[in-house]
Amino acid sequence: MTWSSKNIKLLRYFIGPVLFSWLSYSIYLQVKEQTNLSASLNSFGNILNDNRSWKLWLVLLLMMVNWGVEAKKLQVVLSPVEEMRWRRSLKAVLTGLAFSISTPNRVGEYPGKVLWVQPGNRIKALSLIIAGNLSQLIITLIMGLGALIFLLYAQDAATMALWAGSYFPYLRAGIWVAGGLLIIAGVTYFRLQHVIDIGGRFAWVRKITAHAAVLKEMDNSLLVRIGGLSLLRYLIFASQYILLLQAMQVDIPLWQAFWLIGGLFLILSLVPTIAFAELGIRGQLSLALFGLYSSNSFGIIAASIGIWVINLVIPAMIGSLFILRIKTFQNR
Repeated sequence: MTWSSKNIKLLRYFIGPVLFSWLSYSIYLQVKEQTNLSASLNSFGNILNDNRSWKLWLVLLLMMVNWGVEAKKLQVVLSPVEEMRWRRSLKAVLTGLAFSISTPNRVGEYPGKVLWVQPGNRIKALSLIIAGNLSQLIITLIMGLGALIFLLYAQDAATMALWAGSYFPYLRAGIWVAGGLLIIAGVTYFRLQHVIDIGGRFAWVRKITAHAAVLKEMDNSLLVRIGGLSLLRYLIFASQYILLLQAMQVDIPLWQAFWLIGGLFLILSLVPTIAFAELGIRGQLSLALFGLYSSNSFGIIAASIGIWVINLVIPAMIGSLFILRIKTFQNR
């Protein structure tokens, strides 16, 4: 069905600006509650005027690389149903981010991305995008599991504080939970064909599995390629965080910071939250983890705010404007 030009204009010239305005207002409400925001922004301004500035510029450059890799991954994910150009894929990724930032656990990402897919391929594309996100979750679980093992067995001066606080039973439980989820996610990811076949045996899920049958076209080589891009994204994200911590003079050894970031990402991926409300949670978790190795609480909070703004807020604001370019209901 082809929508009238009036409805197309409504989508392009009303929904886009409204979404942009909503994002702007929501961000304003969120950041004004951050008592450290003004001081953090001043700190970033100071960084630009000293020899640490290259680290901040590199973080900004890596932001573009990060979302560029995600656009490439979306291209690969959608390849069984549609050949999408990288530029269009990037717009889909940023639009998905704009939709996701105010939804629980960013579920709005899915409709935001499929708006850029050909109308006849959208249901199939949704199944593929979910599979692609599963690969990212697997990487997060692997790194998070490593982080929990590190916290449990490092037993240096910092982690001994966890012993004093009786947190280790929770770490052991976390290892079992993360390990179990990793096994389930990994088996599901590399046995998508079997999952579809098993689901087809039950009448109440048969309609769903019928739409997801396209997953059978994702062979192991394609799944490994998607997983490799997910790993690259993770490493870029972790590098950004480490650079910001260093720029804010949070002195934590590199390998220890890497595993602490893994623990942070794991918790954020599993705890139900909304990206707008994530800033406060990020700050508290960052203090709990990085505070084991550094007393620079201000620098830890500032780095957390910087990552939130650079990797989520700025791309989401850009993505909200791309909806003005979508020709969603036109024949193409």
